[in-house]
Amino acid sequence: MLAHRLDTTTGYLGGIAWGGKKAGAVMCNNIERETDGVVTREELRPDIFKKETPTEAA
Repeated sequence: MLAHRLDTTTGYLGGIAWGGKKAGAVMCNNIERETDGVVTREELRPDIFKKETPTEAA
C-alpha cells in the first residue's frame, strides 16, 4: 500500500489527491519515487518544483 511505503495515512494522501492538503517537498519527492514517476513532484507542487524544458535539461 502506498501510504504504508510513504509512512503516512491514506487520509493524508487523499487530502493531497483532492486538493485539501499540500504535500511538503520531501513527500513530493517520495511520492514521485514510490509511483515510479506516474505522479510527479511538479504536478503535486508546481509552486516549488518547476518542470524542466528540454533546453534547460541540456
